[in-house]
Amino acid sequence: MKDPQAFLSLHRYFIWANSLRTYFYDAVQQRDKNNEVIWADKLGLFMSHWYGSLYVVVEGWVELGLQDPIVDTLLQSPNVELLRRFRNGTFHFQRKYWDQRFVDFWDESQGTVDWVANLNEAFGSYFLREFKADTNERSQSN
Repeated sequence: MKDPQAFLSLHRYFIWANSLRTYFYDAVQQRDKNNEVIWADKLGLFMSHWYGSLYVVVEGWVELGLQDPIVDTLLQSPNVELLRRFRNGTFHFQRKYWDQRFVDFWDESQGTVDWVANLNEAFGSYFLREFKADTNERSQSN
């Protein structure tokens, strides 16, 4: 790791995003039981904050110059720009309830639902491999 402090900081942002993903999936399960969708409730809250937080991980990834074939392939997608705009729509007030920043990301033809889940999983796998490699390296040096 070039900068262990920055790497750990980025991992913290991933943990936050991944926790929001878990809350979102739990809310989806609850919605399925109730058969209702309320975007202003937990479902929308957790999804929007997960997506926005995941974009912070993308920014950190790029800033730190990290590399992983799976993550890097996913980051070549035009969905990265849609995710950035979605994050901005989430964390900056928008006058329109169905602002284009949200609508564009939800456009099913973009494949964003699978893409964002795959990106989240790829980041998680990357961090697990890096921490395991670091642990193995330290145990061999002792």
